[in-house]
Amino acid sequence: DMAKLEKASGSDFDKPFLQTMIKHHGGAVKMSDDAMAKAKRDNVKTKAKEIHDKQKSEISAMENMLKGMK
Repeated sequence: DMAKLEKASGSDFDKPFLQTMIKHHGGAVKMSDDAMAKAKRDNVKTKAKEIHDKQKSEISAMENMLKGMK
């Protein structure tokens, strides 16, 4: 994905960038879900929930941007 992005620019960059970032943020959502389920400390669980919510919001925004490119 990174090699594809390095060679692209302008509108050829935009779509693959968003697609790559959605995957990246999806990994953060999974990690934060695991932390909410497995962490012992409440402050870790709280931070994981914050990360989960923020990343889901950003994924939604990027998906909407992609829809506008079709």
